[in-house]
Amino acid sequence: MSSQPASQSDSRFLTLTGTVVVTLGLPVLISLLQNAKQDVVVSPAVATGRTPASEQSVVPSTKLGVEVIELGCGDKEVTQSVDSSRIRIRGKDCKNQSDLSIENSTSGYLASIVEHRPGEFTTDYIDLAVGENQIHVQAKDERGNLLSKVLKLSRRAPASQ
Repeated sequence: MSSQPASQSDSRFLTLTGTVVVTLGLPVLISLLQNAKQDVVVSPAVATGRTPASEQSVVPSTKLGVEVIELGCGDKEVTQSVDSSRIRIRGKDCKNQSDLSIENSTSGYLASIVEHRPGEFTTDYIDLAVGENQIHVQAKDERGNLLSKVLKLSRRAPASQ
């Protein structure tokens, strides 16, 4: 044990702590005050009102740069023009499908597929290049036969601003 009285060691501790706080805190405070004078620039993503993915938006998806493509059970090839830079594909389990895969062969992106509701699926966002994008959809039916469909999505170039 120390021979010093408790009040003297407390005083030294408080003095040392105060010195450390002032030494480290003063430069930070000065830096914050200098940066507060600079203009704040809001990125376009924040300015357009992005919200977390878990929140449903009342803004139509095309205004956010995302179009939803509804995938039917019929046609083997679909051709469509889109304005947005990314899409989301939704569809139904038409023939008890398994091993479903959706790939943008133009970019090589393999989409993540999530069950949206029982018997329905949706993908994550699939980025599109300007021009034609070939989206290959493949699955196996209940007998193990390969089912395939090609979506030819032509993304129009954005208008100059």
